[in-house]
Amino acid sequence: MSHHRGTSIALATTPAAVTGATATTRTATGAFEPFTVRALLTERALRGARVLAGSAGLARAVTWCLPWRELLAGSEQVNGVVVYARVDDLHAGDDGVPPDVITALGQLRTRGAAALLLSGDGSVLQPDLLAALDLELPLVQLPASVGFTLVNRAVAERALAHAAHELEYGVTVHRALADLLHRGAGLPALGRQLAALSRSPAFILDPQGNVLAYEYVGVAAVPDPYEVVRLLREENLVGRPDRESTASPAVRVVELALEDERVTCVVGPIVLGRKHLGCLVVVELDAVPAEHDVAQHRVIVEQAATITGSELLRLRSVEEAMERARGDFVHALLYGRFANPHDLIARAAHHDFDIEARYGVVTAHGFNLLGSAQSLATMLSLARRAEQVLRRGGAHTLATVVDDVLVVIRQVLPTPAGRQDAASSAAQVTEYATALASELERHMGRALTVTYGRPGGGAGGISASYREARIALGVCERLGASRVAGYAELRVFAALADIASSQQGRSFAEEVLAPLRRDGAAGDLERTVIAYLESGGNLNAAARRLQLHRNTMLYKLDRAARLLGMDLREADNQFTLWLAHRVDLLGDVQASVDNA
Repeated sequence: MSHHRGTSIALATTPAAVTGATATTRTATGAFEPFTVRALLTERALRGARVLAGSAGLARAVTWCLPWRELLAGSEQVNGVVVYARVDDLHAGDDGVPPDVITALGQLRTRGAAALLLSGDGSVLQPDLLAALDLELPLVQLPASVGFTLVNRAVAERALAHAAHELEYGVTVHRALADLLHRGAGLPALGRQLAALSRSPAFILDPQGNVLAYEYVGVAAVPDPYEVVRLLREENLVGRPDRESTASPAVRVVELALEDERVTCVVGPIVLGRKHLGCLVVVELDAVPAEHDVAQHRVIVEQAATITGSELLRLRSVEEAMERARGDFVHALLYGRFANPHDLIARAAHHDFDIEARYGVVTAHGFNLLGSAQSLATMLSLARRAEQVLRRGGAHTLATVVDDVLVVIRQVLPTPAGRQDAASSAAQVTEYATALASELERHMGRALTVTYGRPGGGAGGISASYREARIALGVCERLGASRVAGYAELRVFAALADIASSQQGRSFAEEVLAPLRRDGAAGDLERTVIAYLESGGNLNAAARRLQLHRNTMLYKLDRAARLLGMDLREADNQFTLWLAHRVDLLGDVQASVDNA
């Protein structure tokens, strides 16, 4: 039975129990060992009863007994209730059958009744009464000596006995699983216990339907687990992390049609604190499983859901704590915030991080996730994905999230000859950044801005590389470019970095651009001049870029020239304005990075 190819999925139907309607899945309710109408009729006090009609419904579950008059007085659901009536209660003498009796008889099955038990001579029922009865509802003629008290006692004793039996078994299952939880045995041990208790293959799935544990004990042949999960996923029974959780999640029984056989799965959601944490699945390998076995598996799944959920929450807490510690360490590396060298050495050892190696820092932006409910979780998921890009032996990769920027620290390895020259190191960081951009674009469905700094040695080199990567990111975004770029590739900005960070350079940029900014047009003239410069002095190209009429463009350039006191057609003046703009842009980016 291993490695099946699934062809279809068929959902089991409810044995005409509560409403009599066919359902796509069975909600596992009722008895541990089903207490049915047929089982009730085997009671010593009821022996001799005759089934007058509806023998196909004898498998209906029984929960309680009500007298006819009480049923007639209400209209609520009476799921699983057997109704006791005297034949005289249904006759109306010479005036005919009352409409309320006809209506009540017609609604017995739709209201969920399990059977109608008659005391008296059922053979004298009037034809219109028989016509009102649903033929699928069991109609039972009781012995003359059997009254309501006897029937009610028989139902109550059996119902309470089977409930106690189910409770006892549930306690046994709970104790077996809780013992493993308290010992901290983990999900695999819980999965093995589930398989041992059910004597069937058992799955523990996360909210996305991924297999966390798959165990089978003493089973010679098992179905392909991936095929089983795929079919369950197709029917939206697993893999729905956004589903609305309920306080009492329903256990479902579903039949899967594999290539050459059928299996039955008992599927129960794991819900704690109204949070959906995953699913439990027990696979019954018999083509037609016994109701007793399915009921047993339901109890196992119900009891295991809470215990497994507790373990999942514990693991999540541990992972979150580890993630916070990891994130704090990465942030400290990026900003050089260590109390002393001993602090750096101790934390690096804890995270198995080589502080003597060389690293480059890569940043990615443009996810547009801020404000969404799952923004942090999505970004952290992208960070884990980034750590899997270009995995190579010995190359350490750490990723984290800073605000809405994905930041990756990537180790560069020595050449085969043992050298670690600048060109080789830069090439490795460029290769990783390009691969990361492709992976993120494939996953997000759109282009992102990915930049990187020059590799450096140790923790100090990481901090410097991160600053360069953020500056490159700011420059690319100010220029409106979605691209993969390194700080060194932005050669003009790299050359101007010292000028932009000096007071003299900032003063130069402010003095040159001040007339355009004092004009009160909120930067309109400055944008016009820069577009003209970046179009190589081509008036028509600049007008198209700004979507302006040519005459409007001429008017604005003439106004800017008067304010600046320079002819914008001269090459020296164009260079002065271009340089001032670049120094100003780079200075703003550097200031925002340094103040972050």
